[in-house]
Parts: sequence; structure tokens; C-alpha cells
Amino acid sequence: MPGENGLFMGASILIAVTAIIGVAFIQWVVSSINSFEVAQLYILDGSYIDTSSRILFLHIRNPSNVPIAIQMIEIVGFEKVDRFTRFNEGPYLMPIIVDPNSDRVIRVPLSRNYINGVIYQVKVYTATGREYTTIVQAE
Repeated sequence: MPGENGLFMGASILIAVTAIIGVAFIQWVVSSINSFEVAQLYILDGSYIDTSSRILFLHIRNPSNVPIAIQMIEIVGFEKVDRFTRFNEGPYLMPIIVDPNSDRVIRVPLSRNYINGVIYQVKVYTATGREYTTIVQAE
């Protein structure tokens, strides 16, 4: 039968191992919760279509702590701009990354002519499958 010192050592080791496993488990749970953070994207006022240059200006805000990748932008009923579009080069390369906690004005070249004063519905699709809709006016 072990002595009193042996029982104390065994209990101390058991408590230490349990504490280490508990801390590791808590860290795993917290990191798992953070990985499921839902990123939110806002399309702000000031977004419009410049009819003279055929460019869509989208003022985007990403208030989340994770970057958001825009995979496609659609002007409903008129055209879609994605990685297969002929304008997909240089600063227009899809996906467009919007950094965490930032605002950004995205310039999207368009292939069609749009009419001054007309309001168009625009959808922004992210890499996570979320869709954001707004309306913009052609100016």
C-alpha cells in the first residue's frame, strides 16, 4: 500500500494533467467558435454606375475580423462579372479581397451601356456563398 507521500504525488500529477487537458480543450473550443464567425458585408451609399466610362463603383464595408472574397458581381438582368470575364486582369482580378475592418471602393469594368438616371439591381456574391443585394443609379 502506498504511503501518504505517494498518494499526494499521484493526486498532484492527476490534477496537473487534468488542468493541462482542460486548458487545451478550452483553447480548441474558442478557436472553433472563432472559425465559424459570420462575415458581414455592407454595400454603402455612393455606389453607382458611371455611364461614360462603363464602370460600376461599389463602396463596400467589411466590419468583420476576417477578409471577405468577392467571387462575382451581377447587374441583374444585364451582366455578370466573375473570374471568367474578359476584364479580369490587373486591379479587377476576381476574387476581390476586402480586408477586415475596412472600407473599399471597388471599380468594376462593365461591357454594356447603361442609361443615365436608371436604377439597377446589383448582387455581390462572396466565396462563402453569401449574396448581398443593393440598387445603384447610373450617372
